Amino acid sequence: MTRRHRATPKFADSGSRPLFGLRRRSGRATNEGVNAQTIEPELIFDGRAELAEGPVWHGDALWWVEITAGRLNRLEPDTGLVHTRAFGAPLGAAVPTAEPDQWLLALQGKIDLLDWSTGNRRTVNAIEADRPDNRPNDGKCDRSGRFWIGTMGTAAAPEAGSLYRLDPDGSLERTLEGVTISNGLAWNGANDRFFYIDTPTRRIDLFDFDAATGAIANRRHLREFDPEDGNPDGMAIDSDDNLWVAMWGGGAVLKIDGRTGETLGRVAMPVSKPTSCCFGGPHLDVLYITSAKIGLDPERAASQPGAGSVFACTPGVAGTPVVPARIEIGPVS
Repeated sequence: MTRRHRATPKFADSGSRPLFGLRRRSGRATNEGVNAQTIEPELIFDGRAELAEGPVWHGDALWWVEITAGRLNRLEPDTGLVHTRAFGAPLGAAVPTAEPDQWLLALQGKIDLLDWSTGNRRTVNAIEADRPDNRPNDGKCDRSGRFWIGTMGTAAAPEAGSLYRLDPDGSLERTLEGVTISNGLAWNGANDRFFYIDTPTRRIDLFDFDAATGAIANRRHLREFDPEDGNPDGMAIDSDDNLWVAMWGGGAVLKIDGRTGETLGRVAMPVSKPTSCCFGGPHLDVLYITSAKIGLDPERAASQPGAGSVFACTPGVAGTPVVPARIEIGPVS
């Protein structure tokens, strides 16, 4: 059964008008003195989760996971209702497939195929099942529908994690080792570059990407952040190939030039731990942002009542549609 909650009902289609009122103020970005506009988002779901992550816009709804609680949430834009399914294990990421109501779940120790409508599941493959102190953390599909999944130690042990690729035939390949906290993933519009974040490095790394095979190569740094910026977490890419990076501990989502690494803009969050973001809405021009309250002491938690909730703003640029996963094992009924 699904739990139901009511979110702030601000999701009616407004044509070309912004879905959310924005309060903008001029500001200065943290990189090389670049002048940038700062956007302030609005609270849309007062969830107060320990660790909300991995937002996805799919089927005219917003979806996201609660990693430690092992939940997948769906927000109905027309009604403001949030439906939830719980799985009894940490859930690092969830992506829709090309089949209606079918989702791939990156759970601790395994990857399951879910029928959202019935709740039925079956396992597609194991993922670090022999490492009970590890769990998945963030995941996304490339343009060919291959599901990329990162892992980490539950206590963030250095270099305990990896980055994997689940191919349509259900096979799993490790593409990177020595990862500490695998996080943001994105591909550029030409589909020949792959952006990646291992959070403790404080970097966005860039790889050459072979779209035909899914191979990555030639790792280099696009941007290294200063400690006062916070730590880069999840990210989204817009239609101009610029990155929107949630800065854990930095209280912001930064817009980063996907070619130069410079800061172009900033979403000033009312919480210190934004976790990830995605573009959605009827025109893909709304930026949805998840957040966390895990690790906040009582004083900081009291000063951030929205920590762990979901926020949104209209940043003046559109994103690209989510790519469903391709999986050839047949749907769950």
